[in-house]
Parts: sequence; C-alpha cells; structure tokens
Amino acid sequence: MHSLTRKRALRKFEPLWADTPRHAVRTQRRLTTHDVDVLIVGAGISGALMANALIGHNLSVLMVDRRKPIGGSSMASTAMIQHEIDVPLHQLNRLRGTADAARIWQRSAKAVEHLASLVDALQIDCHFERKNTLYLSGASYGSRALQAEVSAREAASLAATLLPQAILRARFGIDRTAAIETHVSAAANPAQLTAGFLRHAQANGIPIVETDRDHRYQGSRGPECRCDVRRPDHPSDPCGLLHGL
Repeated sequence: MHSLTRKRALRKFEPLWADTPRHAVRTQRRLTTHDVDVLIVGAGISGALMANALIGHNLSVLMVDRRKPIGGSSMASTAMIQHEIDVPLHQLNRLRGTADAARIWQRSAKAVEHLASLVDALQIDCHFERKNTLYLSGASYGSRALQAEVSAREAASLAATLLPQAILRARFGIDRTAAIETHVSAAANPAQLTAGFLRHAQANGIPIVETDRDHRYQGSRGPECRCDVRRPDHPSDPCGLLHGL
C-alpha cells in the first residue's frame, strides 16, 4: 500500500504555483492595432487555448488582459485535469438521453487526450502526467449506483473498473463500499501549462497586451466594439469577442 497524501503548508498570500519557474510571459503595454478579427479577453488557460485553436485560420487575433498573464483563476487552479464531469453518466442518460449523454462524456475524455497530444507536440514543460482516478462511493452514490455508472460508461465505450470494498482497502487503504477506477485523467502545473500555450500563440503572431485602459476595437467582420478590460465580466458583445479566464 502506498501513501496518497503529501502534506505541505498552503496557507499563504500567493498561489502555490507562483513559486514555480517558467510561468512568466512577456506582454506588450501598447496596442499596435485596433482592427482585429478576434479579440480574446483574458490571458489565462481558457484564453490560451482559444488563441491556439485560432492559429492557422487566417484571422487577426489579439489577446488583452488587465493584469499579467496567468494572474487570475488559472494561477489558483488545481493540478488535476479530469475527464469526469459533475453529472454521472448514468444520471445524464436520464436527463439527456443515452446518445447525447454518451457524446458529452466522450468529448470530455477526448479533450484530455487532445490536451495531452498538444503538450507533447509543443514540448511544454509543465510536469504533465497521465493519472488514474478513483471515483469513491458516498452518501449520494453507493456501491449500486457506482455499478450502474460503470455499466453506463462501458456502454459508451469509456473504460472503467469497479473496485469492491476489499480491493479498495487493500490497494489504497480507503474504507468505502466501492470505487470506480479510470485511466483517462492527467495532472500538470497549470501556470506552466498556460504559459506554454501563450508563448506558442505569441510565436504564431498573436500579441498579448497587458493594459487597464478602456479601448475600442474595430472588427473586420462586425461593428466597432468597446472593451473595458478593467471590467472584463461586463464588456460589450460584438462579433468576435471571446472570453478567457
């Protein structure tokens, strides 16, 4: 049996990942253009992935943020990259139907696989590792519910193994009635991961501007838009405005 827990003092004024190297990203302080096809507000992981998805599509893209890149929720994120969404598949089958529910779960699993392939292709140094996960039984979902969940995942071609109580206790020292073990998830340093995607976007001609000023942008495929990066949660809603956190 191996230990699952490492103890570390986490009560501090800075996020854990702020102490790690290779997460700083250079930015511009001034805009070189106000005429763009796509404006991404927020230089976090969402914005970084949006920018990378737009590379090679013959679009002028600009990313702006009121603070330094990775200065928001991405820096405060967990290292876990899980494919399991909040609603169990056997419950989602009832809410959306088996076809739609399976597609939603499959897309989530494929997203982790795609992220892993991107990290490998771009050689992003972020301590990316594939991880097994345990979905433990509890008050809301007991061993019978977990068995139903495994059956639903198998029907959707998503590999999952039900661990009964004895095996769970012997392998992990966890005293629950059952658990589901899967092999799809991953872990990474979120600050370094985001920085890697941001640098790749910059290398492909997407500038990142750090500014707290109010700007107007002229979209080549839509009307003029006003973006106050001091209030990124309340911008105008023009064509081509994407939000990243």
